[in-house]
Amino acid sequence: MRKDIGLHYDILILINKLPDTQRHIVYLFYFEQMTLTDIGAVLEMAIGMVKSTLHRARATLAQLASEQTES
Repeated sequence: MRKDIGLHYDILILINKLPDTQRHIVYLFYFEQMTLTDIGAVLEMAIGMVKSTLHRARATLAQLASEQTES
């Protein structure tokens, strides 16, 4: 259990390193469990833009996580 808490904390730190729009979309999608359509409506963005921003956010998080494990 203790290790899970550390992992969750590390993930939150990585999410906070994302640019604002990416961070907002990740938060709404994963923590608020909103649909892509709903996120687009809330942020006044086209669904295609929401999808591509979420994709970039995931790639950035993967890169940040990789860098963290290397150091």
